[in-house]
Amino acid sequence: MEKQSLGITELICTRFTVENLQVSHTWLIRNGLLFERTLTHAEMKSVKKNCPSQTIFFSMLHPLDEVAPVITKISAPSGSPKISYFTDSNVSVIFTNCEPSIAVTFDSLTGLHSVWRIRRARQELTYTHLSFPGPYVYLNVQDQGLLARTCVEQDIGCIVHYSAILSADAEANTQRALDINIIGLHNLLEVSRQLNLKLFVPSTIGM
Repeated sequence: MEKQSLGITELICTRFTVENLQVSHTWLIRNGLLFERTLTHAEMKSVKKNCPSQTIFFSMLHPLDEVAPVITKISAPSGSPKISYFTDSNVSVIFTNCEPSIAVTFDSLTGLHSVWRIRRARQELTYTHLSFPGPYVYLNVQDQGLLARTCVEQDIGCIVHYSAILSADAEANTQRALDINIIGLHNLLEVSRQLNLKLFVPSTIGM
């Protein structure tokens, strides 16, 4: 979502995924479906902030895609927008519209309504503007040597593999999908075998 000077905001549908989503409400949007959930007590008490597991809004852009967290973009007086996950459990959606693509939310703590413009996230936005709890290292799943070296240097014992091209994008670029979804998975399987690591792969087409 992007909050502009006029008070109109924007929901940005990403391609990250989160497991075990408990849906409380479902809303129709132009890009697909918007899901709302209630955070558990443990999640609300978590010290981790601005991470996918804490967000309360998710989207599904294609029937074969995974459910993904929604991020927000709020304009600031300085001109540098603030981009983050929507983790405020006091906010709920009360209305959506496809044309124009908007959502209206209500903050039960402040009593204020907000209008959010909904759009798809550009890939460069989702990967370069969000901050994740560290430490972290940027890797290429096609570089088996780098994967192995990083696992040794960081004393990794378990890998959860989420790096894959979504099915809708894979149909448009099959070679890239093969390189990442197949070769990337093969590299992680080989590194896990060599270093005796645990490897979890929730999906090979939707992460």
